[in-house]
Amino acid sequence: MTNHPPRLPLLAAATALALGLVCGVLVAASRSARASTEAVSVPPVSTGTPGSARDSIEVVRAYFDDPNMVALLAAWIEPWEVHPSEGYLVVAVTPEQRKRLEEAVFRLEPDPGLTQTLHKPPLSIPEQVAGIQGYPCYRTVEETFASAQAIANRYPYLAKWVDVGNSWEKDAPGGSPGYDLLVLRLTNRAVSGPKPRLFLLSAIHAREYATAELSLR
Repeated sequence: MTNHPPRLPLLAAATALALGLVCGVLVAASRSARASTEAVSVPPVSTGTPGSARDSIEVVRAYFDDPNMVALLAAWIEPWEVHPSEGYLVVAVTPEQRKRLEEAVFRLEPDPGLTQTLHKPPLSIPEQVAGIQGYPCYRTVEETFASAQAIANRYPYLAKWVDVGNSWEKDAPGGSPGYDLLVLRLTNRAVSGPKPRLFLLSAIHAREYATAELSLR
């Protein structure tokens, strides 16, 4: 999918709405348990584990007898899938995490297919010149920021690109350099008086590419 020049659809709506778009990098996944969901599927994630330590990660099926076991597990690691009726969940674990699961009385069964998928290099598309590697229809963080800034530059009377702070990674010493947290504020400045407000939060992180792209479009 080819990126199109910045567009500002429904300009008339901007006269009544203040639309905030936050484009940042989330550095921590939600730990909420979803044991009541029949099949919660989550694609393979980047663990941030360097070198050989990452190579030791494997995907397992962890069988449980009590749904409360899933809630306790979700407090410290996030399952990829939860299948309550079949009594198992799918999760990627380091050797230390595998031991912890065994100590919590989960019965573990390796999933070679998903483990292989986890360690498979990102798809390379020779002709790709923009977007996230292997997913050219999604803009990178830098491209997202540039597109939002281009909207603000093109429609200065309607749009403003505002720096509201730093991501956790940017403030934390060591590790990733992180990014700014930015808001695209849309409103017609020529129209005064009270206006309804809509705040739209979106982000880009290891498992979530779509929200920032959809919001920007």
